[in-house]
Amino acid sequence: MSGSTNSRINANCPQPSADDSHEHEHSNIDPPSWPRGSLLIVLKLVKVVWASPNSLLGVCVGGVGLIVGTRVRFRGGCIEFWGGSIPWIFSRLPVRPGAMALGHVVLAIDEATLHRAGPHERIHVRQYERWGPLFLPAYGIASWWAWRRGRRAYRDNPFEVEAYEDDARRAALETTRVDDNNR
Repeated sequence: MSGSTNSRINANCPQPSADDSHEHEHSNIDPPSWPRGSLLIVLKLVKVVWASPNSLLGVCVGGVGLIVGTRVRFRGGCIEFWGGSIPWIFSRLPVRPGAMALGHVVLAIDEATLHRAGPHERIHVRQYERWGPLFLPAYGIASWWAWRRGRRAYRDNPFEVEAYEDDARRAALETTRVDDNNR
């Protein structure tokens, strides 16, 4: 390129001033400064996409039941299905859960169970956000490993241990609140 073309290109780029810090000496453009809220939205979107294969499975399981009376709502970043065909589907599983998370979908046999087990299932939703499509195989391997060591395949699964520990923390906080209100 000719010298005049370079001058025109450089004239359109911000030039560092004499008082700029040394961290910018190799770059003429400052990195974008995103508001914190924007970064949180992008991070949440990445988590949703990462968990989406499991969420799609949950939508398929719950969605089929809409024909026969399964109820649905969107709450707290999750799609919740209950009733209808869910109890029938759960009765065909090797274990008989009252509720189950699949990605950002929570399935429950009825609304009361959904209300009671919802916080526990939300822990699993966060686990799906961390593990994404690897969650179901990891959960199965963790259950197998616990069983293989002579432990309980469900309750000693590290994913369930985390969820039940959170249940215990919430129960302790609720007991403390009730005690404080009765004084």
